[in-house]
Amino acid sequence: MLRRIVLQSLLSALPVLAVLALILSLAALGARMVLPRMAGQRAQIEDYLGRFLGRPVTVESVRAAWDGWDPRLVLTGLSVLNGKTLRPAMRFQRAVIGIDVWASLGRRQLQLGGSRSAAPSLPSHARAAGRLSSKELRARTRACCAGC
Repeated sequence: MLRRIVLQSLLSALPVLAVLALILSLAALGARMVLPRMAGQRAQIEDYLGRFLGRPVTVESVRAAWDGWDPRLVLTGLSVLNGKTLRPAMRFQRAVIGIDVWASLGRRQLQLGGSRSAAPSLPSHARAAGRLSSKELRARTRACCAGC
């Protein structure tokens, strides 16, 4: 009797599991189709990062990549500019920024996940004037990625 109840419960759950698998598959497919188009959105990515950091940002190139199931943006030539002079205050040769797909879908806007970058280079004029503190940049990055 117990075996029959368990079997009926499992059979009644199959349609729900099938629908859930279909939704997850469509979400993964959608992300795989949309992510390569992010490379053409360089200006919007610069604007987004600039608003986040509170300083103008330039990016030489954007490339989409996957790390297993996790989508990433690979930014080459990321420069954080001084807000007054628009001269580079900090430059990253390469920065990799994760995208939180589920949060992005839920909020219907791009949500960033974790990030990695090579050691930043500070131009001599930025080091001398102290225009951009690496502590400030790290604090803002930690605040963004606190839930990662």
